[in-house]
Amino acid sequence: MKAPLVRARKNQVNNMALVMPPPDLIATRFEKVAEKYADHIAIRTAHSDITYRELDRTSNRIAHAIMKACKYSPERIGLLFEQGAESIISTLAVLKLGATFIPLDAADSSDRIYKVIADCEPSALLTTKSHEQLANKLADGRIPVLCVDSPALQLSDSDSFSSELPQIAIPADALGSIFYTSGSTGIPKGVCQLQRNLFHFATVYGKELGVKSEDRLSLLYSPAFSASNMDVFSSLLNGAMLCPYDIRKRGTAGLADWIDTMGITVLHAVPTVYRHLTKGLSARRKLLGIRAIDLGGEAVYPSDVELFREHFRSDAILINHLAATEASVIAQHRIDVSEAQGHAMITVGYPAEGIRIRIIRPDGIERRRTNLVKSYYLVRSSALVTFVGQNSMLNCLARIPNMPALVRCAVGILVFGTHRSGYVSWAESTIESRCVDTVLTCRKSNRQWVAGTIYAMSWWF
Repeated sequence: MKAPLVRARKNQVNNMALVMPPPDLIATRFEKVAEKYADHIAIRTAHSDITYRELDRTSNRIAHAIMKACKYSPERIGLLFEQGAESIISTLAVLKLGATFIPLDAADSSDRIYKVIADCEPSALLTTKSHEQLANKLADGRIPVLCVDSPALQLSDSDSFSSELPQIAIPADALGSIFYTSGSTGIPKGVCQLQRNLFHFATVYGKELGVKSEDRLSLLYSPAFSASNMDVFSSLLNGAMLCPYDIRKRGTAGLADWIDTMGITVLHAVPTVYRHLTKGLSARRKLLGIRAIDLGGEAVYPSDVELFREHFRSDAILINHLAATEASVIAQHRIDVSEAQGHAMITVGYPAEGIRIRIIRPDGIERRRTNLVKSYYLVRSSALVTFVGQNSMLNCLARIPNMPALVRCAVGILVFGTHRSGYVSWAESTIESRCVDTVLTCRKSNRQWVAGTIYAMSWWF
């Protein structure tokens, strides 16, 4: 098997003597949630409602179909979908097998999807009838293609596949997902997370937002964008309702009406979408159903907080979220909306549960001084990512000329920043940490690149 991501796992340093807590995984936790909230609506689209019982049984049937198609040896499963219920159900089915899901956005160019498939070599492709022709072309007869909206997989009284959970022991350190970055070099690069990582980040995210079974969460992101994991898993692990909205097709003009119609209580968006949403509202209109907003992916400013005060209820919470494809929750800062003023960027706060940031000087020596001098700039970790190994080691390279977004660590907290003249500024700084997880380093390699390497040693999650 030539897939570099898989082969590289065998070459990683694996000598950490760490005590791991008993693992809990998305598949096992979901079974408990589906039993408890069997008749609750798990997914609501413009066309249908899917209960937790239906979601559980359908994903089980798809899991059995994958097993049969892959001759009972599934490894990496490509998911060729646009945003919608089929993508969510299929993701869950793959995780129930202890296999790796690889989201492929059917709206992307065929060239990009070809490159991803060539890199990860999936064992099978899952899709819908509307994309079956594209899937068959991509598979080229080498791997099986399954349409998850076929009657044999959708009908509960079908005898083709069992609706019972496949009896498979899933290791916590099994590879759970591979998300491919934009590929600024022209070649998409895969970022992996383990099964335990997926569960941990979803739990941390949902805990900070206080997700409950009565909540209704928005899903605005493409299934091939790793931020979608937070909405999907934090919702389904808490018995809440997940509501997909394809923003690329529908735009932001009707987003406010959709939020009211669906009764959305938790909104997750990039600040740009949030600004389009709020600035499109009349001066007196408030979206009173929303109790929490999570903004991530871009810097947040006091002007965004002012829009929040104007258009949302006074007891709602606003969170500034720092994440990367490698680590879905680096920090979540609950903003004090009564005090945010001026023009300075809003902090993203301290590292989240399970995250520790260590600052390494260019010469490889860790900075241990506690006094703070000026600031420290770090290239955002969502740039060019190569691989994650058995202990969830992550390796990331960031090309400075094309990277306007950096993360600045100042006064012990994290904020977004911007680079000047294509350089990374170095100075003394410390960041409060809680659990050993992440090591951040930055060193010069040549004139074209400044390499920021991130290692995440997954012992807590």
